[in-house]
Amino acid sequence: MTTKRACDSSSGSSTVMANEESREIYLFGEIGHEMACQFIAFLRGMDAACVNKPITIIINSVGGEMWSGAAIYDAITLTKSKVVGQVYGACMSAAAMVLQACDARYLSPTCRMMIHNPYEDGGEADIRKLKADLKEIEHVTDLYYEKMTSKADLSLAKIRKMCEDTTYLTARQAIQYGFADEILGE
Repeated sequence: MTTKRACDSSSGSSTVMANEESREIYLFGEIGHEMACQFIAFLRGMDAACVNKPITIIINSVGGEMWSGAAIYDAITLTKSKVVGQVYGACMSAAAMVLQACDARYLSPTCRMMIHNPYEDGGEADIRKLKADLKEIEHVTDLYYEKMTSKADLSLAKIRKMCEDTTYLTARQAIQYGFADEILGE
């Protein structure tokens, strides 16, 4: 068995592991730049090695940096292999968006999903920077809504309301709304 491991040094609480034999990639912890880079490298390597076997992504993540999540989302959608997402534990924020890129989406029975409006960490007081940040937040928010509605059985208005309210979902609720396909083991 060949297993590769990489940690995102920016947060110290993120792990990406890949098992090339079983074609599994583990995405655990906060999603950040280094995690996204390693994840994409693992995914592209597996996809290049064989497109006839599915790749399984195992997720337990509270989310993280939006653009890193978007990079992972894009990499999954551009993969020639079928990609299966399995969630154990948490699938929140950017991780919920990542799951939407998968061809098949499975949740553990006790999984919790959370969707919300993306936000900018900062605290800059310069009005020009704040205006630029506001435009970027609006762009990122629209992108998040677009990806979350890609497979959901909900209108854009409903997704927007759920995100504005910060909505936590059980596995069954996530399936009911179209954010996942099945509960693992059922």
